[in-house]
Amino acid sequence: GQLAQAVTEDYQQFSALRDAVAELEAREDRTPAAAVRLGVCQYLLGRYRQALETAVETPPRDLGLPFEVWTSARLSAYLAQTRGVRIAPGWLRVLLAQQDFACGRPKHTLGHLQDPAEVAACQAALAVAKKKGGGGARALRDALPG
Repeated sequence: GQLAQAVTEDYQQFSALRDAVAELEAREDRTPAAAVRLGVCQYLLGRYRQALETAVETPPRDLGLPFEVWTSARLSAYLAQTRGVRIAPGWLRVLLAQQDFACGRPKHTLGHLQDPAEVAACQAALAVAKKKGGGGARALRDALPG
């Protein structure tokens, strides 16, 4: 909006924009807001692939979005909303593959939520129940602690 208008009205603003992008790119401790600004500025400078890369490398949660991973459809919608650019999800996958990003389904596990001690206790109880055999659900209930 305002930034694009400022650059088109006064071309000298282009060098200021280019310098601001270089400064943002050099920062390692980039905040989510700075990542969004950087992506928009890269887009305005015509660095479309860099803008795409900046968006993909910023976790959606950091941008206040209600999901943890990008899908091509979500990324397409995000780019349309924030950059005003519409790219089909299939074409996004092609562009990302050209930039060596891996595309595929995320693998969600619950391993990080499980208590290793409780998992081991349950496995031991199951082993005991199998050894007793033939008891069905009652043997399993008897073998479980508590």
